[in-house]
Amino acid sequence: MPDILVMLPNNPGDVLMATPALRGLKEQGNTVHFLVDRECVDMVSGNPRIASLHVFERQELKQALQHNRAAGMRDLEKFAGKLTGRSYDMVVNLFQGASTAIMASLVKTQQFMGAQRNAAGKKTLSGALTALLYSIPYARAYAPAHVSDLFCLLAGVAPDGKPVELFIPEAVKKAVQSRLEACGISQGTYAAIHACSAHRKKEWDHGEIAALVALLEANNIPVVLTGSEHERERVAKIISMAGSRKSLNCAGEFNLIESAAVISHARCLVTGDTVAMHMAAATGTKIIAIFAPTSPLETGPYCSGATVFRAQCWCHGHYSGECSMNERCTAGITARDVLDEILGRPYTPRKGVTRYESRFDAHGFIDYQDQGKSGYTPVARSLVQEMDTLSVTQLEKETLEAFQKLLRQSIDCLSRLQAKGKKGSESADLVKKNAAAEKQMGRLPGIGAYLTAFLRFRNNSIESDHVLALTQSMIKNSEEMLNSVDKILDACCQLSTPSLDQGEIKSKYILLLGQGVSALPGSLEEMAAALDRDSAFVACSGKILDDNDLVVSAGDGSGHGLKRYNEHVIQYREIEDGCRDFTLVRKEALNASNDFSGRVLYCPDAEAVVC
Repeated sequence: MPDILVMLPNNPGDVLMATPALRGLKEQGNTVHFLVDRECVDMVSGNPRIASLHVFERQELKQALQHNRAAGMRDLEKFAGKLTGRSYDMVVNLFQGASTAIMASLVKTQQFMGAQRNAAGKKTLSGALTALLYSIPYARAYAPAHVSDLFCLLAGVAPDGKPVELFIPEAVKKAVQSRLEACGISQGTYAAIHACSAHRKKEWDHGEIAALVALLEANNIPVVLTGSEHERERVAKIISMAGSRKSLNCAGEFNLIESAAVISHARCLVTGDTVAMHMAAATGTKIIAIFAPTSPLETGPYCSGATVFRAQCWCHGHYSGECSMNERCTAGITARDVLDEILGRPYTPRKGVTRYESRFDAHGFIDYQDQGKSGYTPVARSLVQEMDTLSVTQLEKETLEAFQKLLRQSIDCLSRLQAKGKKGSESADLVKKNAAAEKQMGRLPGIGAYLTAFLRFRNNSIESDHVLALTQSMIKNSEEMLNSVDKILDACCQLSTPSLDQGEIKSKYILLLGQGVSALPGSLEEMAAALDRDSAFVACSGKILDDNDLVVSAGDGSGHGLKRYNEHVIQYREIEDGCRDFTLVRKEALNASNDFSGRVLYCPDAEAVVC
């Protein structure tokens, strides 16, 4: 049987999300070897799909590299030596960190999928869809894909419509059950709550959790709260807020696999985007998941029958640090909402909250539906699975057509450049024309920005530096992309009505533009949608770029000289006073001098260029 090495030394949640890919590889008749971080060993040690485990000390290596890079690199190469003693038929690197990219370049293999570092230290991406993992941050709101589905596709297996997997030893289950029964907690009767996360912005509001604890106890449902040792004090505070004398604080009482057993015995689990959620998905426990600022469309419970409450959040995708808007978005999801879900009562829709139900579609991909409508846009789905027909908005269709036209221009320039060779003024002109076409592609909104990032990552990972070979590979990548875009446009069967058209925007708002400043396509819609979402703001300012795609102003003059996607300029925030060179203002907020005062929002997805 072919030997496959899969590399993913990441956190336990990501490792569980990789188990459908491992299952698919095994069912293809492969022998699967899995490289994981030390903290994930218990999550996969009993998995029958895995023939052998390679344990990687990721945190120790990270600290070693920070302390002494040369010594850290020697440790990394020493570990990689354990893998190079044999040859693999295929290596699949699912991790986006530098460590596995370096190791991957040292392992003997006939086929490789994922990222690796070549001899010159350049990161290269192998596999048609690998670049999707790296493109997501550039337009994740427009073309999300679930990590488990992507892992399957990157490994060369089709999603099979089955959940993530976790194999808990029976002895562990029985021991945990005995310990709970000793505390008066019977199997299948209690609600498990996993309140804390490594990233505080991902947590459900603790006041609402305390309120839920009180409501559950009032309905005679015992409560068990799980967590790690360092979260025990925070969990105790929640119990105190609830005024509870019955709830069981198990934070720090069980290790990861034992915590999975606690969750498997529960009647339901309430949690955020945590490893506990993925454990529940694997064990079949009913899930009520609270999401913000991450998206269930990327990391939600990979199983059928889960309920996900997703709060509208300005920090979408940015879960580290403090909220840039100083808000607690998950507070909009109430304890009563969750209790009703547990008791099977109808949900009463509320503003700013979307309720999804998870299920697998006919192709085996996970889907999250809101009243029968998929949370994934048809265009996003068309990137990872064949679709005969799809509905797009007018802006999406115009963007795809513009991208198609620019891509053809780029292919024409590259083909003529290949024919001319690298010498001569005509070749230099072709290089400039191609660069201009690529820049215009990058300035397209939504799906255009996403596809441009995908193509850029593929082109940047071309190994050859020889002009003709490089040009030939770029043509191949562009033609494959053009073929995909052609198929998407051919499948467009109807145009859905956009939420805001230009006429509606002009009737409600005034756009202030400085001399030489031009708004990029889709930017007015982004600013208008942001203002429609929160009436407290009177104006919305966007990002202004120079001809080199460097920031001139991030709403209020800040960010000058930073790159377009720098972390400091890609988050929504309230600003002191908007830049009058690119601001959308409510008509009623303008005074006689065509100026305004009041709260101003910075929208990073709205962009303009200055000549």
